[in-house]
Amino acid sequence: PVALESLFRTTPLGVGDRVIVIDNDGGGFVDESAGVEIVRPTAPRSFAENGNALIREAAKTDADLFFCNNDIVFSAGWLGPLHRDRHA
Repeated sequence: PVALESLFRTTPLGVGDRVIVIDNDGGGFVDESAGVEIVRPTAPRSFAENGNALIREAAKTDADLFFCNNDIVFSAGWLGPLHRDRHA
């Protein structure tokens, strides 16, 4: 919840931006009314498996992907340096 609260407080989301939470262990700490899409795998997946699934999803629309763990607290201005025209 701290990660999501800080994300929404500090991040200017635009039309078409998506916030996807992977509920890997069925903890259910977030509901969809919080402005997120929730993915609940049928069995727990590794960090890499979850990342690869989101990379495939982003590739469908040529979207950028910021894949983060749930122990991050976002600070004001965090997104600015990442908006450079550099492919990684």
